[in-house]
Amino acid sequence: MKQLLTASLLWSALAWSASAAPVSLDGLIQRALDQHPSLQAAQQSAAAQAERVGAAQAPNLPQVNLNSSLQYSTNLSNAQTSAQPFALSTAGLSLRQQLYDFGKTDSEVAIARANADISLLAAQNQAVDVAYGVRQAYLQWVRAAQIERLARTRLDSASRLSAQAEAFWKAGKRSKIDATRAAATLAQARAELIAAHTGVEQAQRTLSAAVGQEGLIAGEPAFPAPPAETSQPLATLEQTALERHPALQTSAVRLHRADATLRSAEKANLPDINLDVNYGLRARDMTPGQNWTAGVGFSMPLFNGFSTDRLRSAAGSELAATEATARDQALQVRTGVQKAYLALSGTRDRLPASQASVSSAQENLALAEGRYQSGVGSIIEVSDAQALLASAETDFVRAQTDYHLAAADLLRAAGLTGISK
Repeated sequence: MKQLLTASLLWSALAWSASAAPVSLDGLIQRALDQHPSLQAAQQSAAAQAERVGAAQAPNLPQVNLNSSLQYSTNLSNAQTSAQPFALSTAGLSLRQQLYDFGKTDSEVAIARANADISLLAAQNQAVDVAYGVRQAYLQWVRAAQIERLARTRLDSASRLSAQAEAFWKAGKRSKIDATRAAATLAQARAELIAAHTGVEQAQRTLSAAVGQEGLIAGEPAFPAPPAETSQPLATLEQTALERHPALQTSAVRLHRADATLRSAEKANLPDINLDVNYGLRARDMTPGQNWTAGVGFSMPLFNGFSTDRLRSAAGSELAATEATARDQALQVRTGVQKAYLALSGTRDRLPASQASVSSAQENLALAEGRYQSGVGSIIEVSDAQALLASAETDFVRAQTDYHLAAADLLRAAGLTGISK
């Protein structure tokens, strides 16, 4: 029943723009997701973090260096010197291969992967914000355009009333005050139309910025169909948010990173075992000689000023803090979805009353105009009826806007863009 009622209300709101297909909100959101600078920046940051995963894996691969030097010296050895300086040149290759580090490199790789995942989720969260910003700006454009349409209708009505009052006055049927009052109402309607048109232009520029483009969005807007996600039960929306919200996924990845940091700190006192191979040429006064070494090295920290203990303690505290933050984040997301769902239900329930107010105001204006034309009613009745209708129509536009804004709020609270990929 609610879906049928909402559909009928939206159809009545869209009737004025039926002559041309309205600008697609989904198309604008997709365009923003493809081109918005803030989202592109977030995606590039995620790509940079992904490359750092490979850098963290580098110690597992051979490290090869080229060394070369040329010097003049009189030093033959630690105990001998030469009376004449001589040229000494060296060139060689060195290779180090990590054999085993007790999982320290693996922990660093896990931390780098977590950082990359966090950056990727930050880009996804930015996409949700970009989509939400486009929805907000588009709906404000719709509201401004409909208010402008209503202002034009009021101007036409005020023009007809002013012409009729002027004709009645000249025919001696009404007093001069009727024509004067109608002229004032007409001037006010013109001012309202100018203000409404300015509001449309401002809304268009806001929407262009939200989409991430410089030129204005061309075409006519209209209230879109409610996103399919907003018709789901509250329990389903809560579950979707808990499973897919980028903020909650980020909290889970932060837990993995904190755990990897703790494991890395716990392994800091363990040894490193490396294979070292060096080969080179050593020449004195252009007389070459070969030199090479090969061996296995063992390195283990014995005392570093309790730095490792401090880092281990800090990593444990960070893990506990991250767990608490994750629980708090889940609570906030669930509460946000519940509040947005209730707000959407409230705005949906207000729509029938708002539309009924418009119908009553239209009937009241028709009666007032009929009384005035027949010479029974006064122009004050007509002016009051016009003002009542203007207020009711504006409130109905705002009620529809509030409903769609509440739907956008619900999508954002659930961490959704509302766009199928």
